[in-house]
Parts: sequence; C-alpha cells; structure tokens
Amino acid sequence: MQKSLLKRELLIDTSQRSVQQTRTSIFEYVEIRFLALLEFKEFQRVTLESRFSC
Repeated sequence: MQKSLLKRELLIDTSQRSVQQTRTSIFEYVEIRFLALLEFKEFQRVTLESRFSC
C-alpha cells in the first residue's frame, strides 16, 4: 500500500524509467519531504520560543 501511494505521489511510470531513474526519483522525493519536515519543526520551535520569551 505504501509503495503504491508513493508511486501515485511521485507520478512514476516505471515502464518508462530505468530502475536507477526510479530510485533517484524516490530518493529525491524522500529528501524533499525530509527537508520540509525539518523546516516545519524549526518553525514550530521558533514559534514556541517567541511565545514564551515575553
């Protein structure tokens, strides 16, 4: 189920891509999602700090 969800989000047509291209696309997707999560966590931290610094 996760695999098909990932394929839907990435819009990977595996019949038109090599295994290496597919792996690269998945890696890039995971990297982007991870960086977005880090940015969100940093935003939460800064927001909480600003609320309690007064």
